[in-house]
Amino acid sequence: MVKVNISKKTLFYVNSITFLPFILLAFSGLLIQINYHAGHLTDTAVVLGLNRYGWLLLHKITAVISIIGLSAHLFLHVGWLKAVLLKKLYKKSRRNTKITLWLLISAVATALTGIISWLLAPAMVYARHSIIEIHDKIGIILIIIFVLHIVNHWKWLTCTFLDIWR
Repeated sequence: MVKVNISKKTLFYVNSITFLPFILLAFSGLLIQINYHAGHLTDTAVVLGLNRYGWLLLHKITAVISIIGLSAHLFLHVGWLKAVLLKKLYKKSRRNTKITLWLLISAVATALTGIISWLLAPAMVYARHSIIEIHDKIGIILIIIFVLHIVNHWKWLTCTFLDIWR
């Protein structure tokens, strides 16, 4: 059994380091969706200094960093995760627990559809396009749930920040 003894400071730093890449991931994903998928711009059209390939590269890099950060975050919260998976916490289910569980589910689904679309690259264009469409929709849901997650943890984030910098 993995027992992780961590401080609030460690949690705060892991969360902070994971936050920026996730914001860039969400921003680049929305930008690609709005301008290139739905907006029908050409691949070479430049938006905020990058063309579609530049935005896709940024999206992939921040996706990998975000997956690593999420993995570290989950490792630090392994006790909570086990309790939820064993339904100890979910039965008492607070709104926060449900939001966090849905955040995990949507993050895994978004990551899997993104990775599958990379693996299907030019070989299966129609299947890849369909998976990207699913990825886009789940990604939007993920962003909404992530905002709710931040709102639910805002007090902890601000109090911990103030504790660290005092």
